Amino acid sequence: MAKKKRGMVLALSTMLFMTVMPVTASSAATMKIRLTTDGQSTYYQTIDKTVGEFFKTNKLAYDENYRVSADPDTALTDGMQITVVSPKKITVSAKGGSKVFTVETQCETIGQLMLELKKNTGVGYKTAEGRSSSEKIKDGDKIELREVREEIYTETEELPFSREEEKSEELFEGETKVVQEGVAGKRLITMKTIFYDDEQVDNYCIERKVVAEPINEKVLVGTKKKDGSGTLDFGKDLGSIKYTKAVTMNATAYCPCASCNGSWVGQPSTMGLKVQHGIVAVDPKFIPLGTKLYVEGYGYAIAADTGGAIKGNRIDLCYNSHSEALSSGWGHTNVKVYILE
Repeated sequence: MAKKKRGMVLALSTMLFMTVMPVTASSAATMKIRLTTDGQSTYYQTIDKTVGEFFKTNKLAYDENYRVSADPDTALTDGMQITVVSPKKITVSAKGGSKVFTVETQCETIGQLMLELKKNTGVGYKTAEGRSSSEKIKDGDKIELREVREEIYTETEELPFSREEEKSEELFEGETKVVQEGVAGKRLITMKTIFYDDEQVDNYCIERKVVAEPINEKVLVGTKKKDGSGTLDFGKDLGSIKYTKAVTMNATAYCPCASCNGSWVGQPSTMGLKVQHGIVAVDPKFIPLGTKLYVEGYGYAIAADTGGAIKGNRIDLCYNSHSEALSSGWGHTNVKVYILE
């Protein structure tokens, strides 16, 4: 509760008594005052001019929990009645009875009491089950409440960047060049959790704020025409192979594991072949499924699989294990791909 105020403060236990001032011809007129405390009246005679002087003269005062009908600066008048109402003493229990304390209050209802407790202590409360905030309270009541606690925390959400393509006559068809790396943005999400005692009852978002906008990836896409046919010479041991077209593709790596395939783990490739080294995923609009390929740094392959992220000149090279895929070095790296006859 708040600290006791000085001035008009005395306990009700202070004996109330009457002081009769002698009156002379030069004295001020004596006034009769009626003081009613909790329904019991006492009469006084006084020459004091204000309520505050009257209380001081008669050694009467009340702390902030008492309700007094007149302010200390109010002028006294003959026959004036001043009423005082004592506070109610209420026992409050919270947190399942582990927290018990007593308050003095002039509140009329449980709801008013909860607001007063919030104002004086900073702790919020709600009624326990079976009680209503409009319920009247009386002196000596024992009231069970639930402590209301709020926790605010933040989460960070990544904002994906987009890919912007620009045609370039400096690059051959099928070749690309990244001129600006994409950077993901960031959004800050502020959440609030509500507890009644130690039970979580609600959790919701109170603010979403973008703290960093994403920076889009910018890519040059070649448009220069060229004769794509040719021969690859591997020496006398492997000989040479003919190809109809050579393209530059952006390569990544994967394997048959669940981490790489998700819900498709254990399933064959799009063409029904076993997912293993030599199987590569492509965009069928860029390279038709079934096309035989030779990939520099990887070897012979067949375009037999697809993927949600494999669009345009992307190619995903399959390895037999996750460790092989990770150590392959294909992390969005440009690679020369030969389309075989």
